[in-house]
This record gives sequence, C-alpha cells and structure tokens, in this order.
Amino acid sequence: MPSLLFINITRYAVLILSLFCLGCHFTQCFLLSKYQQKTHIPGWLNAGHWQYLNWYITLCISMLSSFAICTHATCCRRGHILRGDKCLSIVNSILLIATVLATTFLSGQEPWTNGIVEFKRPARGLITYCSTLNQQTDATYPILYQR
Repeated sequence: MPSLLFINITRYAVLILSLFCLGCHFTQCFLLSKYQQKTHIPGWLNAGHWQYLNWYITLCISMLSSFAICTHATCCRRGHILRGDKCLSIVNSILLIATVLATTFLSGQEPWTNGIVEFKRPARGLITYCSTLNQQTDATYPILYQR
C-alpha cells in the first residue's frame, strides 16, 4: 500500500510539472509575440524556429498522458495497474529526449535577437550568449529581460 501511495503522488507530481512547464512555455511564446510586435521581427514559425512548436507538442502529449493516467488511477479505481504508466513513460521519455537534443543541437539562433547581436559561431548547444544582450542593443529590453 505505501508503494501505491508513492506511485500516485508521482503521477500527480508529473501532471503538475507538465502543466507548469506548458504554462511557462506558453508565457515565453506570449512574451515573444509581444516582442515581435514592438520590434517588427517575423513570427517564430515563419522565421523557421520550429523548436517552439516541438516543445508545444511534447509538453501537450506529456500533460495529456499524465491526465489520462491520473484519471485512470483515480476515477476508474485502477491505481494498482501500472501497464499504462510504463508504456506512456517510455513514449514521453523518448519524445522529451528527442526534443531536448533537437533543440540543443539542431536549432538556430534565437528569434529574440533578429540579427541585432552578431555571433561569431553558430549558436548551437547551450545558450551562453544571453549576457551579450543589453539595453544598448535591444530596443525593448524590459520584455527581453522578463524572458
């Protein structure tokens, strides 16, 4: 019985974390759209920044999977059956790993810069250039700072 309690707590923690991450990503895309309106840069999808859509898909699938598992465990009173947890956790893990790797190593420069900040090397890997963005080179620095 204690292990079932731990499993249910983990299920709901994953659901809450998925909702939180989806909310954070939505907020980031909302701030980007406000930034685009003020600086007249192209939209993130039109400019080829597919990684934002990729994150939406991954986070929505994670949230829907978590919701289905929590509903199945709580409403259907089948919390002791772990087959769905195992299958969906594998699918979600593969999607999350693929999204992180693709975003880290295959995506280009951030749409927030729009060529204002020039990089010597392609901006691949971990983001280390945020410190180069400042008030003198960005017209709407407060929005960029909120991000």
